[in-house]
Amino acid sequence: MITKEQALKIFWEIAWQRKRDGIIPGTPYVHPIGHESDEYFQARVGSKECTHGQEEWLSPPGTPTPMVNKKTGEVLEQWIGLSPCWEVCTEAPEVRYY
Repeated sequence: MITKEQALKIFWEIAWQRKRDGIIPGTPYVHPIGHESDEYFQARVGSKECTHGQEEWLSPPGTPTPMVNKKTGEVLEQWIGLSPCWEVCTEAPEVRYY
C-alpha cells in the first residue's frame, strides 16, 4: 500500500506536468474526488481560483482523470468529459481515503 505522502507526490507531479503543458488553467492542485474502490482512488487537477465548496467546471472536455493504484502507485489515465470541482482547498490538499 502506498502512503498518503507518496500518493500526494504522484498527484503533484501530474499537476505540474499538466500546468507546464497548458492543459489546466490557473495554479494546479490535486484532490481526490469521484469514484473510489478498494484498489484505486481518483484525483483531479484543477485551479486554485475555485472557491471552497463552490461547484465550478475546471477541466476542459477530454481532460484525463488519474486513477492511482493504492498498492502499487501505478497511475492510469481515465478519459472523462467535464470535471466538476466539488471539494476544493486553497492549501495543498491531503489525499483522502473514503
